[in-house]
Amino acid sequence: MVEKEGPPIVRLRNENPIFSRTQTQKVVNDFGPGDAAIILNNLNSFEQAWKKSITDDDLPSRYKFKQYKGIKRPYKLYQIYVGPNRKNLSYRAVIMFYCEFTRACWIYVFKKERMSERQEVELAETRAESYWNIVQEK
Repeated sequence: MVEKEGPPIVRLRNENPIFSRTQTQKVVNDFGPGDAAIILNNLNSFEQAWKKSITDDDLPSRYKFKQYKGIKRPYKLYQIYVGPNRKNLSYRAVIMFYCEFTRACWIYVFKKERMSERQEVELAETRAESYWNIVQEK
């Protein structure tokens, strides 16, 4: 819900597509055909769940939808779990919401590994900032 002068305006999630950047597609494809197919399927099913939901609490718990805290920008970054459900192997996808949650874009997907997770999150933040600069130029 977005507060404006007058009554609150509810923006329907089903009216807003989630975009995917070419570099995000390339990263997913590098995981191999089997894992990439599962990840892309998860991204598509998340988008459908997002469009059907009214609040974040309506999203299926399997995504573990979680905001990255501490980002002081005009956009928000969230992480979801994607990919094959295997012990000791999991993937995360980072989605950027901007323009008061009326726009969204898949920013990055990474394989979660304990030693590199912080670097992967920092890379996602860098890619989000780069994409934000492109959005601002339009």
